Amino acid sequence: MKTLARSMGVVACVAAVFSGALAGAGITGGLFFADGFDRPDSTDMGPDWTKQWSDWSTEAQHARSAPGPESALMTVNGFESSEPILEVTIRHDGTIRSTYVALVSLYLDNAHCVFVKVQDWDLDGLYDTAYFYEGNNSQVPWGDMEPGWDDWEDLSPYFAEARIGTYVTGDEVILGIDRDFDGVPDEGSLYARDGIPLAELGLGVGLGGYNAACADDFMAVPEPATLALLGLGLVGGLLSRRRRLAVLVAAGLLLGALVSVSSAEPAASSTFDSDDEGWVCVSTLGNWWPVIYSPTGGNPAGHIYGSDQDAGAFGFGAPAKFVGDKSETYGQAFTFDIQTDVQNPTGGWVGLEGNGGVQIVCDYDTPAGPNAWYSRGVLLSEADDWFYVDSGLSVTHDDMVAILGDLEGLAIAAEFKDGFDETSRLDNVFMIPEPVTLAVMGFGAAALALRRRP
Repeated sequence: MKTLARSMGVVACVAAVFSGALAGAGITGGLFFADGFDRPDSTDMGPDWTKQWSDWSTEAQHARSAPGPESALMTVNGFESSEPILEVTIRHDGTIRSTYVALVSLYLDNAHCVFVKVQDWDLDGLYDTAYFYEGNNSQVPWGDMEPGWDDWEDLSPYFAEARIGTYVTGDEVILGIDRDFDGVPDEGSLYARDGIPLAELGLGVGLGGYNAACADDFMAVPEPATLALLGLGLVGGLLSRRRRLAVLVAAGLLLGALVSVSSAEPAASSTFDSDDEGWVCVSTLGNWWPVIYSPTGGNPAGHIYGSDQDAGAFGFGAPAKFVGDKSETYGQAFTFDIQTDVQNPTGGWVGLEGNGGVQIVCDYDTPAGPNAWYSRGVLLSEADDWFYVDSGLSVTHDDMVAILGDLEGLAIAAEFKDGFDETSRLDNVFMIPEPVTLAVMGFGAAALALRRRP
């Protein structure tokens, strides 16, 4: 099935932004992986990579796959995600040959992974075609795709270099291309395939290449809303309106000139490394009770959890560091990781209370299933679907600014099924301030604005 994105939006949602020339490789803060390959030429890709097929090397501060007819593939060590967002810069040196660069998601082994490649098929020194396979350059389709080379996307206008990104959401993978590195996927350059056989695959990510392919500035984010990096806008157009925000929030990685991760510190955060940090369980009936802290089982390490204890809807109530004057966070991201034990969960929302008792809520994309971590988030702006609790009307710009300027309460809904004694878990809560130096890249930012479909 061929699905084309219908629209894209650009929303500046940034949080922990990277550098455009990522000097080293590694998983930053447990949140994302980045490698700019800016190190001496070597056939040793370093401790963060495992070569699964053929060879990769660093050359002139980029990654180069083995020359000749070799479908090289390497995976990132210690990085797993069921909904990864990946990005890489690709460059063709103009030498006439068949070559490709591939982004690899849900890696189990070389025969079981989501493999999306951008290739010079016409042998003209330009990338012109995209393919979607199950397995390393396997030509194996999934779902109702055509077999092998019969299922492809024409990438006109063809290009010698671009920033490309993929995003897995549910059983769908989306590819986006930004040829001019403006942080926004080009018009008509979003492509997708659904029906991924998830039960057959794993959680790893990696990079593929053929015949001396050149790749640079590889980045991977575990799930939407983990960071508010910039944005996988390219993905956004294909996502449901309900989920657009998470992409927005999440994306971050895409294109462009990224800044240092240290340039945007959270206005408030809770990673639950050693205790519950003052969070409590709260109920729509006005009750509250303690959360339970666990040093293990989080995403990763410590987290908090709580169970429904009354007839109201329950959630997690934020401590003092998340309230007060948070005006600097207007227009930015509020993100968190959440887990529930409920089958087919519904009804996630974030609630804010301002001075005078004004209460507003915004839906977030509920967890996709039980007993797994999902990164979610909302945009702290009227641009997202915030509405007043008392009237159901959309929140105005002035009220959003006023509420954030004197925030008295914040809660994350954690009840996803009426009449069920459920347990929900929370980790990695970040309230992102206005970035001082951020180069909003693209795919993510755009996506954020699109992630919800009416």
